[in-house]
Amino acid sequence: MASRVAPSAPRRRGRPRNDARPPGAPTTKELILRAAADAFASRGFDGASLVDIAAAAGVTTGAVYSHFRGKPELLMMVVTSTLDAVHPVRRVDPAQQPAYLHEWVDWLIAAPQTPLRSLIAEIHHAALRDPEVRERLGSYGSEYAAMIAEMVERWQAAGLVSADRDPRSVAQLFLTQALGLCSTAPLRPSLLVNTHFVELFHQQLAALLGERSRSSAAPG
Repeated sequence: MASRVAPSAPRRRGRPRNDARPPGAPTTKELILRAAADAFASRGFDGASLVDIAAAAGVTTGAVYSHFRGKPELLMMVVTSTLDAVHPVRRVDPAQQPAYLHEWVDWLIAAPQTPLRSLIAEIHHAALRDPEVRERLGSYGSEYAAMIAEMVERWQAAGLVSADRDPRSVAQLFLTQALGLCSTAPLRPSLLVNTHFVELFHQQLAALLGERSRSSAAPG
């Protein structure tokens, strides 16, 4: 008589559960956000499809919809994470000197930030078409400008920069110039590695702040 063989356990279908991930491995949501950021930066909001984003993340389109309602919400999450990435509060303390803004510019124009610059430019472009993105970006811009204005006020009180200019206007102009770098870089990438251009940008920033003790050379 043939021996009876116990039926094998049914095979699980689909992706492994989250608790099967190796320690420190990104979650499915994180993988989708990374793929979306890359897609939006390289192809823009209109050119990036959920199918391509899902494929790049190694998941199904259904997995994308299980975490996000659609491409607009996905863009908003990318906007939030991008704005957090460039927010100086994460890297600056209240005792920071005016050199911090120069260091921040050097960080922004460095080669590793190329995708970030493209994404910043795309977010501003998307804000022209999407009211929700525009509201989120405007809120962030106001908060960011206020934070920089507070730093300028402290520097003015300490005599490190000129006190004859409105801190809020200084902050807004600085952010406008930084956005200009992000928008121009994809068209003229050579500018960001041109030492004369970078030096001139730092000189203009020093003039904008009215720095009391800064050489004409850009920071090394």
